[in-house]
Amino acid sequence: MRCVYCKKEIFVKSSEHVIQNAIGGILESENICCPECNLAVEKFVDKDFVKIFSPITNNIDYLPKRSSTESSYDGQVMYAGRFYDAKFKGRKIISVPKLQQERKCGLAKIKGIVPKQFYFNLQNEVFKSGISKIAFNFAVHSGINPVFLKDFVNVEKNGFNVTSIKFKNLVVPFCPLNIVDSEIEFRDEIQLYHNLILFSNGKELWCYVDLFNVFQFYVLLSEKFESSEKVLRIYAQKCQKIPLSEKHYVEDLHYVKPKHISALLTIFGVTYEECKAQRKEGEDDFSLIRRIINEKIRKESVVSSLSDLVNIGGMVEFVDLLKNSSDTGKINLYHNFSFYFDENDNLIENNFRQYFIDGDGQVKFYPHEMIDVMQSNPEMIKEYGSMKFKLMCNYILKNSLLK
Repeated sequence: MRCVYCKKEIFVKSSEHVIQNAIGGILESENICCPECNLAVEKFVDKDFVKIFSPITNNIDYLPKRSSTESSYDGQVMYAGRFYDAKFKGRKIISVPKLQQERKCGLAKIKGIVPKQFYFNLQNEVFKSGISKIAFNFAVHSGINPVFLKDFVNVEKNGFNVTSIKFKNLVVPFCPLNIVDSEIEFRDEIQLYHNLILFSNGKELWCYVDLFNVFQFYVLLSEKFESSEKVLRIYAQKCQKIPLSEKHYVEDLHYVKPKHISALLTIFGVTYEECKAQRKEGEDDFSLIRRIINEKIRKESVVSSLSDLVNIGGMVEFVDLLKNSSDTGKINLYHNFSFYFDENDNLIENNFRQYFIDGDGQVKFYPHEMIDVMQSNPEMIKEYGSMKFKLMCNYILKNSLLK
């Protein structure tokens, strides 16, 4: 097997996170790159990309803390009924320049500052390259021949040494284009999860990347793809504490590494002290914790799929009333619902986020339609993104110890 970047034969395997570990990704693959290029990807792509999510990674306990150095990030606070731009670090407000200038004093002397929102900069090459890398990794991990992916990956080398890695894929934002997707997405509260859907359409290979159920994009991986059958690969993973009474996704713990254990302890609500009380003679910490978590999984029969994450609320009974309606909008709702969910109300994964039915009853390919929306109605995408950011900010403010 050869490294997808430097093309050297891989003799020492290196595990690469499909979704960056710093933003909670657990899925790993040893079939992507060599150890040297693994470090190069982290340097040239991941390092700056994960900083975009600092408001999330600094404030959600589930996510791994990779170092003792806390990242700074920007946002907005309220003081005395007025809004001010602010700088945060870790879980603290570290500066509110305009307010401090107005009050002519340091931040410590100003009481009653309330965090209100955070900023996420997605309009840059760092973000596009980082999210494209996730799609690329998932494609390689799923067995796609890298020869179909090479057109959008720019690797510069000095001999066999990689000096630069850049992803130049077309990245297309998602927003709901039918009423069922709108019902799924427009919620009062957000459930955090990562979701990847790799799918083909003729000569095109796409990956839908959804990070935290907020940052939702299509990545074009190939325009020259060849396959005897349609490709569909799906990965889903929750990113928050989950009651054990709920079904949820977790990797087979046989393959989980020590660095993931703290996150898994948090997910399953297990403390290290509880584990120690059940230690067997000669059992090390990692084996002990993995055994305890596996026992909990078996007891609770933990299973998950994308269907478990896509919440349709109370729509099922309502849609049944629309079967014989003569109203065009209601008919379209029924058609889209039937297109996404089977008779048992389970998600039809072959269609979800790939196709939908328009107002004329025609099946449309989501990425192509979103490209049209980018050109004809960019404000629609902007408004949807703002709504999602607001939900995320509300989640952080509700669940964080930010002060």
